[in-house]
Amino acid sequence: MFKKIKLSDLPNYFYFGIKWNAFEVITYQIILILHQMILFYACKDITYGLIATVFSFIYLTIAILNLGLDKSLTTFFKTTTASKENFIRYFLYQLLLQILVVALLPSVIFFLAKLFGFGIPYLTNLDFILIFFILISESIRKTFRAFAQLAFLNNQTAILEIVSVIIYVLIFWLIYFIKGCADLTNALIPLLIESLISISILSLIINNIYNSIIDETADPKYPNLTFEEIVFNRFTIFANQLTSLTFSSNFILTVIAFRYGLKSVASLQLSKNVVNFLYLLLEKTFGITSGSLLTRVKDDSLEVKQNSYNLSVGSVYRSIAFILILVGLIFILLFFLFNDFLNFNFDKIMEGYLFAFAILSNTLFIPQEQLLIVEEKIYYLMFINVISAILYYLSLILLPLKITLIFFVSLRLLSLKSIITLTKAKLKLKTLFANIIGAVAVLMLFLSVGLLLNCL
Repeated sequence: MFKKIKLSDLPNYFYFGIKWNAFEVITYQIILILHQMILFYACKDITYGLIATVFSFIYLTIAILNLGLDKSLTTFFKTTTASKENFIRYFLYQLLLQILVVALLPSVIFFLAKLFGFGIPYLTNLDFILIFFILISESIRKTFRAFAQLAFLNNQTAILEIVSVIIYVLIFWLIYFIKGCADLTNALIPLLIESLISISILSLIINNIYNSIIDETADPKYPNLTFEEIVFNRFTIFANQLTSLTFSSNFILTVIAFRYGLKSVASLQLSKNVVNFLYLLLEKTFGITSGSLLTRVKDDSLEVKQNSYNLSVGSVYRSIAFILILVGLIFILLFFLFNDFLNFNFDKIMEGYLFAFAILSNTLFIPQEQLLIVEEKIYYLMFINVISAILYYLSLILLPLKITLIFFVSLRLLSLKSIITLTKAKLKLKTLFANIIGAVAVLMLFLSVGLLLNCL
């Protein structure tokens, strides 16, 4: 087993991971936002749009073709690190298959495009080659990074990510000043370079983990995994990821645009930019860190599991409550203090306000999702998400926009109550009553404030 941690030290490692993850997300996003702002004014609209579209395609493709691998690492982390043989069998073999899958798709697309004479506008052959290698390198990087974070090496991954984005920005603008212009190729080359540098360093980190593993396969806690177990676990995790996408801001905004028109989306765009940053902060800070904590106590007593679960829930919900209060105050200030000066439309403020809370309500599921992944019961959450998605998108057909957003928040709170009940019934783990009530109360409080404002 790699890096045995005393139960009494687990909270310290948990908070250590949270601090470094939060530092990484905030610093990384600030650098990236500044880069994007300068780039927006430095290049043509069509070039900026092309770069944004291609980058979105790259990371969306990586997320989909990952097929649940990264999150499944949480489930079997203790078994994977029980011996060097297990590490090779359950981690490296899956990674090699993953590389094959990621490499196959763009190869087939490029081949078919050439075979039938189809061309993709604005993309050169060099761009295709760069995208091909970036898909592979970023896929490896993403998986290596997830594994290192599960080992509580958050400080190393955080520093590496920040240095990597700085390298990317420096190379990008160096090429820009040499050529005097920005294009897609100029954006792809630095990404591939910094991705390869990052993989090289992450490979050293993963190798250190491998060399530190002490063989414990004789321990009955670490039985051999069957092919069926691994496939089923990855399938259910991947299916849950797909259903969760239907609650993402990008997906919901796309549907709203088709249903209510582009003007309705325009009113939500500013709110989306803010809420996406907050959602990313909460998800990346607490998501895999909670998984790292819970997977360590997977085979321990119910009392130990309960204490670790309480630690995760308490930390997540206190942070969510703070952010919800902050967001609510911002919207109230916009309406009461700056409305006359900025001449805001009240209905638009309400829509943005409700949209922010609708998206942020998804973060309430972070502890439960990580717990169910560790306990191999993620299909509970998947089924609840499917039902919620069907009901919500049916409401879009029948109801006005503001009402559907209120309905969305209500659905997510009802879903949260359902998954908490299932967690107690199936896993014998109680969710902290005070924290749940506090989180729900904050949500309902600001939702009520919003409805009250709408009636004035």
